[in-house]
Amino acid sequence: MSLFAKLANSFTPPNFILEQSCGIDLSDHSVKYLDYRLPVKDDVPTIDKMIRLPIKDGVIRDGDIIDNDLLEQELKIYKNVFKKRFAHISLPEELVFVFYFFSENSKASDIKGEIELKINEFVPADPAKLNYDFSFEDFNGGSLVSVSAFPKDIVDEYKVAIEGLGIVVKSAEIETLSMARAIRVNNKNEFYAILDMGGSKFTLSIFYKDLILFSATQKTDITALLNKIYNDDKERRFDFDDWKLKEGLIFVDKSVADPVFEEIFTQVNKYLSYWEQNFDNGNLKVEQIYLVGGNSNLAGLDVYLTNKLMRRVSFPDFSYLVSGDEIIKYNKHNYSSFATCIGLVLKDFELCKIYY
Repeated sequence: MSLFAKLANSFTPPNFILEQSCGIDLSDHSVKYLDYRLPVKDDVPTIDKMIRLPIKDGVIRDGDIIDNDLLEQELKIYKNVFKKRFAHISLPEELVFVFYFFSENSKASDIKGEIELKINEFVPADPAKLNYDFSFEDFNGGSLVSVSAFPKDIVDEYKVAIEGLGIVVKSAEIETLSMARAIRVNNKNEFYAILDMGGSKFTLSIFYKDLILFSATQKTDITALLNKIYNDDKERRFDFDDWKLKEGLIFVDKSVADPVFEEIFTQVNKYLSYWEQNFDNGNLKVEQIYLVGGNSNLAGLDVYLTNKLMRRVSFPDFSYLVSGDEIIKYNKHNYSSFATCIGLVLKDFELCKIYY
């Protein structure tokens, strides 16, 4: 049992900590909602409800809420869908500053003091207007420290948007950290990357265990790219959404796919090469990439990118969170697009489990 768990068991927790919470992922084009059930026998929660709802274009742009009133109207349309009173929410990675450094210290209080000195060096923003999280791991005789800093006003705007639905926000965290938590169970790699394929951008993040070390976002209209492949696929048998899940790139000739995806795999290679050359004297290579995000749900994308990037690219396996009848309908491509929400409810489950 961890020190936190031992301390937690010494006190009576507030009721709101014990009440189950949902995970809500708010992005430029949609809001995703995920609910879970507590386990009956295994020490694993079960996904209960998983919903994606559209948001009008222009309400949120590049993670920044452009029109608070319109967003409130959009979300109120779905008010009856959100059944929980509490939620953990994600923050957009494109508005978060991520950096890492090596430290000789191993105490959190000493490392925190170092961070306060380094924020001005790494983050082009007023430290007084930032919230930040940090974690660290033993590394090469010292500590490897990861810091994610985000503007306080962004956190406040996202909280206000969700709390307008009568939902209390328990916590807010960068969405890539939620994804990493979701992937953790089946990940055997110390160093790995997450490729988040959104509607109009993709983000590559690199991790050591649970520490985020690098994150870069590239604006690209991925939905338009996929529509181009879909329209060029003369053998398609499904509408667009079903085509993505069931056929996707499986039957598409690479001469059709390569021109469309060239920008993505070229930029991903650049990000990986840059980071590998600059970390630990270039002694490491990221061998594993996980596909997540709203537009990752494209059948065959893992095999295609494995061949193009010459690294293992795969979808996370979330089948262990699916029960009974639902396992028959389990589709790894669809569940990968809910990785952020899955990570958020796993955070809630881990917190509640301390007191049960």
